[in-house]
Amino acid sequence: MASTKTATHAACLVGAFGGSVKYLHGLVVWVEDQEEFEAGESWDGAGGVMMQRVADHQQRLAQGEKVTSPTVRRPSPVRRESSYGKRIFQRRGL
Repeated sequence: MASTKTATHAACLVGAFGGSVKYLHGLVVWVEDQEEFEAGESWDGAGGVMMQRVADHQQRLAQGEKVTSPTVRRPSPVRRESSYGKRIFQRRGL
């Protein structure tokens, strides 16, 4: 985990180490393995893409839209139930 002041510096770190870039702890603006080019190929290009996504996000928020991060592709969580949990629910009649 690192913190930078500019998108170009963030692109440099992501290009070297991989991972993702978040803007203000929430909006994911870059995921290294899911983009059309790697941040290491062009730090300025990746930084420009990141800042464009931030600007688009802020514009949609200003228009009152409910916005989520477009680059987040999280797998759906797998729910695993243990036999211990089942016994507790059975005892309580749930």
